[in-house]
Amino acid sequence: MPGVTPAPARLAGAALLASALLVPATASAATLQLNRQCYTKNQPVAIRGSGFPPASTQYLFLNGARTRSGVVTASGALSVPGGGAPNPPRSRTAARTYTLTASGSTSGSPVTARTTFRVVHTNITVTPALVTPGFVTYRALGFTYGRTLYVHYLRGTRYLGTRRIGALSGPCGTLRKKARMFLFRPVKPAAYVLVFDNSARYSASYRPNFSFQALVPYTFT
Repeated sequence: MPGVTPAPARLAGAALLASALLVPATASAATLQLNRQCYTKNQPVAIRGSGFPPASTQYLFLNGARTRSGVVTASGALSVPGGGAPNPPRSRTAARTYTLTASGSTSGSPVTARTTFRVVHTNITVTPALVTPGFVTYRALGFTYGRTLYVHYLRGTRYLGTRRIGALSGPCGTLRKKARMFLFRPVKPAAYVLVFDNSARYSASYRPNFSFQALVPYTFT
């Protein structure tokens, strides 16, 4: 038509794209949630999820290997007993990362949801390693059952008392702190057992997270 200039095709395309971006998304991606981000070996793993196709079956894969399956509820929720955490790395001071995926197919593809977690050893290093009335540096890893690290002192099999070392940080329960090896005085010559865990109360029937022996050659006052 005379006097009318048609709009360039690229501008019309841009207008359509802008209109599409204004349309709200109606679908939400499925997600997997774990009760922890970091575990020690055999620590219970609880697996939950949301946003899955209702009444579908989802198959779980750990580092690509199929482990178990679960049926999604009408609301799109998934809950699967996860069993115990897998093996940590060989290094006692490192973390091993695992990938957990969910798929509606027994082949594992396509992936519906994905998450990761770490597994570590429970371990403490003490520097210097020799028993001393002065200060040592504690480096703790893998105390994942609480937010505080305690030490329980035993002389032989006799329980002497419990002391707080400090607050743990991060999902893998880590601590680095300078403190006395024996947080009480006097310390008489004897063979001692130092038991470390997340509990403020010692129980002889409880299997400790970590312990070591210390031979005190003379009295510390």
